[in-house]
Amino acid sequence: MIRSRDSGRCRPTWIAGSSEPRRNIMKRLVAVLVFAAAFLFVERVTADVICLFRGEQISGTNKICYYDCQGSTYAITIDGLKLCPLNIRK
Repeated sequence: MIRSRDSGRCRPTWIAGSSEPRRNIMKRLVAVLVFAAAFLFVERVTADVICLFRGEQISGTNKICYYDCQGSTYAITIDGLKLCPLNIRK
């Protein structure tokens, strides 16, 4: 602990001394926050794929809806009386 000149109170060295340790802490904090934000952004971007409606087929009392998901085909089964959604998120 170092005694501050102006107030006479004891303060931790990293507060009363040079500002270099405080800068290092701030740099690390900013780096962690940037990394966390980038991770969350990438996770959200890769999780949502929008699939576009391509066709439908009746199978008994159900309807099979076909979608194009970035080049691959994806199908869902719904009640035969309902309309297929124009797009879905996968």
